Amino acid sequence: MAGARARREHSLGVGLTLISAVAFGTTGVLAKGAYGAGASVPVVLGGRFALAALLLWVLVALRRPAFPPAGVMAAAFALGAFGYAGEAFLYFSALERLDASLVTLLLATYPVLVVGAAIALGRERPDRRRAVALLAAVGGAALVLGGAQAGALSGLGLLLAASATVAYATYVLLADRVVRHADGLLLAALVISGAAAGMLALGGLSGGLGTAGIATDGWLAIAGLAVACTVVPIAAFLLALPRIGPGTASILSTFEVVVGVGLAALLLGESLGPLQLLGTGLVLAAVVTLQLRPADRVAGDEPAAAPAAPAAAGQVAHQPA
Repeated sequence: MAGARARREHSLGVGLTLISAVAFGTTGVLAKGAYGAGASVPVVLGGRFALAALLLWVLVALRRPAFPPAGVMAAAFALGAFGYAGEAFLYFSALERLDASLVTLLLATYPVLVVGAAIALGRERPDRRRAVALLAAVGGAALVLGGAQAGALSGLGLLLAASATVAYATYVLLADRVVRHADGLLLAALVISGAAAGMLALGGLSGGLGTAGIATDGWLAIAGLAVACTVVPIAAFLLALPRIGPGTASILSTFEVVVGVGLAALLLGESLGPLQLLGTGLVLAAVVTLQLRPADRVAGDEPAAAPAAPAAAGQVAHQPA
């Protein structure tokens, strides 16, 4: 009975992570659309996080979870204000200077940092299956994006993208510590509220919150970033973390690369060559491999049991809006 329950929880965590990856995969295309319509990075991210926070709190009100201690709530808010907002600012700033495909490729390497850190910290045990899946996922992501046109390289853009990778790996590891202490959706609302506060404060201090000249398409892109690229993936990822752990969740999240490049091919006219198709197959193979058996976590560091919730809670967690 316990084994069957563990397998169900693992499968649910895998599914939630893949939902998160697909939603995140639309980020680059929507961000480029917002920039093309005249929006700046602070406006894009400030609007994205503010709207997303409002929607998440609506979902929290429907779900009515128990609130954690004030310290946990403060930690989640700070995680958003300094961790997630910082990573997003670095990532979106890199998108201003580099092609979306190249920025996505650099960010796709963050599972290497997460898995290495999780093992070094004693949170997870190394094994051959996870090593092979990690190599397949990262190698597949590299092949998928290897044929994309990189365009003119910017040293500052590369530095921003690399910094975003380190920042996101750190965010995932810290989120794994916080998420086990409260309902995932509530923590998502706190994290994104912190991110909204951090970005609006940064935009106000830098004078980058001007909205004059932004076309309607830009506001639509920002709304899309709030719903499809924030509410859905953040909630799904935080709900998945206590079920499968940060290492496995990070490897599965490389599927975002496949989605991002696929959308670029459909919407921006890029074509997928044989090597890119091979890379797609490697990423999917990594997903299947990780679905076969849960990762081994060290004693005393197992994920917490899923929090009790009303009957509609599962639906709330999956609703796109």
